[in-house]
Amino acid sequence: MKTSVKEYLYNVFSKLVEEIPYLQVKYERDKLSSTHFIEVLPYNFYEKDPQYIEAELKIFDDFNRIYPDQDIAFVSEKSLYRVKKPSWVCEGVLFDVENRIKLDENYFDTEVQLTSLINNYQNLQKFYSESIKAKNDNLQDTLERNLIQAA
Repeated sequence: MKTSVKEYLYNVFSKLVEEIPYLQVKYERDKLSSTHFIEVLPYNFYEKDPQYIEAELKIFDDFNRIYPDQDIAFVSEKSLYRVKKPSWVCEGVLFDVENRIKLDENYFDTEVQLTSLINNYQNLQKFYSESIKAKNDNLQDTLERNLIQAA
């Protein structure tokens, strides 16, 4: 059974924001035109990041192959069209981190801001710990396979 377009795109972009944790992706469908709008933030990744651009091209090709009767349009904050009522939002753990962690003289004025800073730090720490663990696990598996093959 073919996955719904909405679910398919959610799965694809959930994985993408794990790979590029600085992204936020919003989805909205225009039912009249059968167009699926994907808004990607921040603009500098949408416009200039080679990893994102390569991923977008692959997603576009795969989408058109799997759903030839549907359209997909990628937009960003400088586009004429913006996603206004997203059906879903995928956000990387580092999305907009520079705006969430502002270390100016007023930042620590409230407990809420301090809690936010701690939570952001913990998210960053968790992200990097999981990345390192995944790489270590992969290296361990490779080492074990090589030892078994050598024996």
